[in-house]
Amino acid sequence: MKRAYVEINLTKYAENINRFRTIIPAETKLMAVVKADAYGHGANEISDVAVANGIDYLGVAWVSEAIALREAGIKSPILILSEPTINIAADIVRLDVTQTVYTLNFARALSDAAKQFNKIAKIHIKIDTGMNRIGVNGDEATLLVEQIHELDNIFIEGVFTHFAKADTIDDNYTLQQVKQFTEIVTSLEKKGYSFPIKHCANTAGTFNYPSAHVNMVRVGIGSYQDVLTFKSRIAYVKRVPKDSYVSYSCSYKTEKETTIATLSVGYADGLVRALSNKGHVIVNGKKYPIVGRICMDMTMIDLGDDIYHVGEEVILIGSQGSETISVEEVAELAGTISYEILCGIGKRVNRIYHY
Repeated sequence: MKRAYVEINLTKYAENINRFRTIIPAETKLMAVVKADAYGHGANEISDVAVANGIDYLGVAWVSEAIALREAGIKSPILILSEPTINIAADIVRLDVTQTVYTLNFARALSDAAKQFNKIAKIHIKIDTGMNRIGVNGDEATLLVEQIHELDNIFIEGVFTHFAKADTIDDNYTLQQVKQFTEIVTSLEKKGYSFPIKHCANTAGTFNYPSAHVNMVRVGIGSYQDVLTFKSRIAYVKRVPKDSYVSYSCSYKTEKETTIATLSVGYADGLVRALSNKGHVIVNGKKYPIVGRICMDMTMIDLGDDIYHVGEEVILIGSQGSETISVEEVAELAGTISYEILCGIGKRVNRIYHY
């Protein structure tokens, strides 16, 4: 019997990917972002479905993620979304993946490695238009493109930026980012430089800023909507009297005689401790409160006078009967975002895939 597990609905993931196809122009490419183990869903399995449903690119954060996809037999184009350290430029060239570049030093390292292996290194240049995380500053972008263009064995396939506030519709900051990116790219194209792929929009940008679709969009969190169900089981049940304390710090005291069930899941599995005395779970289509501090491996819930037995299935994120606990609801209670909740579901939690 599995103590904690997630069920991944691959049909739902495919539906989400294809929904994005309906809101972008037919000629616009679609990148499926599968970094962080596909936001906790399993990068190899999710990538297989994405490729089968016609995505044009896969996006990852690190070289190690690209290596894992190639070793899994995935041959589709992969964009590494940030620069790694220079010493692994040769690995990138050997992998036949596309590399994000925003410094001349890294471009030179790729050029040297590509010459060594008699290959062409494909790159996308990232321009920072206001996120202030990574990327060449807008006023330095033209010079960088000119310098990289002079390097041997480098093909500038794309150019892109990243929005900081695209979840807000008609936001002036985002519109200014679009304007700055468009002006830089237009200026470069007038100088004779060409970029087969230009992209700005993440999930929120794809929904809220059609003018920013350019000719590729990058979809991450939106493609994972309602794909995952997080489950556990009741491991122990006991009746406790009124005024009994539950779990560490004695933060919960029973108001009457009640039944406490212990679940075989804890914060080491991704049930965040911030849900202590705030969150709920679903058992047999009914919501029950999490009581006391969530422990590393176990969590307690208050069943009142309801009777359940060891082994009963418990929904932590997902739906059962008429009740639903969404990842967004969990994130709000925990004071964070859905991305963190999904990525935080631990490796010791089994993933079960179905269509």
